[in-house]
Amino acid sequence: MDEAAAAYEQVLELDSFADIARQRLIGVYTTQARHQANSKSWHHALPTLKKILNAQTPESWIPYQKEAYALRSEIYLKLNQPELAIEDLSTVIRVDPANAVALVTRAKLYRDRLQGRLAKDDLERACVIGSLPACEQLP
Repeated sequence: MDEAAAAYEQVLELDSFADIARQRLIGVYTTQARHQANSKSWHHALPTLKKILNAQTPESWIPYQKEAYALRSEIYLKLNQPELAIEDLSTVIRVDPANAVALVTRAKLYRDRLQGRLAKDDLERACVIGSLPACEQLP
């Protein structure tokens, strides 16, 4: 995987418009970070994800990075950083408004932060798209 990542990075250095290389690099780093997170190496997974989730990445690539944002939000939750998790979940929901898991998770974080109206809005949206856990949590 490291060799593949290095090769894709080299391609992108030569041609920053090599979309296939960028897509594959996103996949490689997300997979590596998933393995690190599964082995509870959260502090190692964050720098891996940072390689693809940075400010220089064009907005048009965010849909391809959705899984990486979702993973990073999970890691932030493990590291007790709910504000950062909410930011990443908001990014996931912005590019995938029908992501019920992200909506329910963000609703829980809002509720924990005593932001009931925001939590209710997320639960209602998730319920409308068919999430039974969301519907069960609504008053």
